[in-house]
Amino acid sequence: MTTPELVPRFNRTERAVHWTYAVCFLVLLGTGLTMYLPVLSQFFPSRFILRQLHLAAAFFLFTAPTLIALLGDRRSLAADVKVVDEWDEDDRAWLNDTVNGFPTTPGRFNAGQKLNAAFVAGSALVFLGTGIVMAINIYTRFLPAWLVSNASLIHDLLTWLALFAWLGHVFLAGVYPPTRESLRGMLTGFVRRDWALKHHPRWLESVTGLGPPILSKEPARYNQPVE
Repeated sequence: MTTPELVPRFNRTERAVHWTYAVCFLVLLGTGLTMYLPVLSQFFPSRFILRQLHLAAAFFLFTAPTLIALLGDRRSLAADVKVVDEWDEDDRAWLNDTVNGFPTTPGRFNAGQKLNAAFVAGSALVFLGTGIVMAINIYTRFLPAWLVSNASLIHDLLTWLALFAWLGHVFLAGVYPPTRESLRGMLTGFVRRDWALKHHPRWLESVTGLGPPILSKEPARYNQPVE
């Protein structure tokens, strides 16, 4: 059996930032939901320990990836941020084309991945702001009650949104056959060339010189697994 040809997708710095953030996020999500839901908190009687773990994970969520970025390949991360921030016609048509079964020609990241990245970055900042208000209220009582109440409400609602976003991310990256090859990229740094040609043809062209196929706007088997 012929081994599929692989192409480099993510370097060590990119993968380290991703997995460090992911671990901290999961600790935050787990401790937060445990403190919030009585059905879970009954198994962890020490709310103090949960709170300290939550605050520690929040600290490392911001500091650890930043430190890795500063000590690693900052240029590749800056290039990723630039790509995520740039939207073209293909990105704007991505959702409609995907729903209707039309082939698309994404670059390094498709529009869905860009939206997810924007949500992750934006929600992290909101979590930070509301979390600081709530943490201050734990040790002091000088903040107005309306501020603390609203911060807590936003923090809680955003937690549920983040949970569902994470579940969708896990499903697409690790379960859904057409897209789960991307998990290999984040684990090993490499993906199959045939998968990249199908899902990120303009990016593949930029790294290998292999041009994307000419696509017609006819319904295609875009969402079928690559064998």
